[in-house]
Amino acid sequence: MILKTPLEKSKGVFYLSCVDFGANDFRVKIRFLFFILLFLFCVSCTSDLSEDSSDAPTVLFVSPNILVNDEITAPAGATVVVVNNDSVSHTVTSQSAQDAFDDTGDFDVEVVAGQAGSFTAPTAPSGTQFFFYCRNQEAALVPSNGVLTIE
Repeated sequence: MILKTPLEKSKGVFYLSCVDFGANDFRVKIRFLFFILLFLFCVSCTSDLSEDSSDAPTVLFVSPNILVNDEITAPAGATVVVVNNDSVSHTVTSQSAQDAFDDTGDFDVEVVAGQAGSFTAPTAPSGTQFFFYCRNQEAALVPSNGVLTIE
């Protein structure tokens, strides 16, 4: 809608045109929708560690003390992502056998609550299994162990 505001001059009346950008203006709504869609598109183009690593083997902890995927398969030397969505810190620590809760030194990474980390899968022949546990939670974790199998 165009509004006309009279401006008086000595020899007549002139009008100043201005655009009403109120809620009923279709063009404003279209522009607003365009910018919202552009914003959403830009946001969807950004990524975080978990999206960039979607093809990487992932160990996932969720609250309270739950190990979501306790059987991981990865090639030797691959990066294994650890995502901690729990409210406490967790580790992925290699151990000699299920429920041994001893650190063999093959890998050990600590990830604080709400963060992500990674470790490198050990170099070993295909089919080799590495058991792991959380040093911070040990048997309190459900399940209490996991296994990394080298492809």
